[in-house]
Amino acid sequence: MNTQTVNRVKGIVSQMKHLTDELDSLMNDLGIEASDSVNEDLDPYAVAMASMHQKISDQLPEDEKLEVFYSAYTTSPAGFPVDNLDKVAIKGLAVIQENADDFFDVGEDYISDILENPTWLTLAVIANRIIITTGDYNHQFLEGVCKTAGAIIDEGVEVPVYELSMGS
Repeated sequence: MNTQTVNRVKGIVSQMKHLTDELDSLMNDLGIEASDSVNEDLDPYAVAMASMHQKISDQLPEDEKLEVFYSAYTTSPAGFPVDNLDKVAIKGLAVIQENADDFFDVGEDYISDILENPTWLTLAVIANRIIITTGDYNHQFLEGVCKTAGAIIDEGVEVPVYELSMGS
């Protein structure tokens, strides 16, 4: 082997070691005990998704079941989900609104309190409540957020209304 190939292999091994350490840390955070053989079998995509869903679940009331599937994450160059739950999703004031769909003939409209600089985690918790409140269990994937043409006036301040993009 030439020096360039050896150095490339060393770099890849170093990256793999770093990723293994990250995976071990995530598994530890999730309370998963792992042997070396389990480390090799775990899907990094599944671990990343489980970690994000656990963060969302931790924010729900004790009696509220996790219904939302978080899909508004970014991806790493390797194609794995990157946790962006702590990132601001909407800058400034916002209200989240979703109307119940007559098609399902259950549930009621949902409107949030006024939010300031809500994070993706806040929106994921709201998405969970929207699913339960409106009864729309066909659209459980939180994919994004869209500003509507609407606004509410609160103490003379115009607050934009947003809808969550929920996929099925």
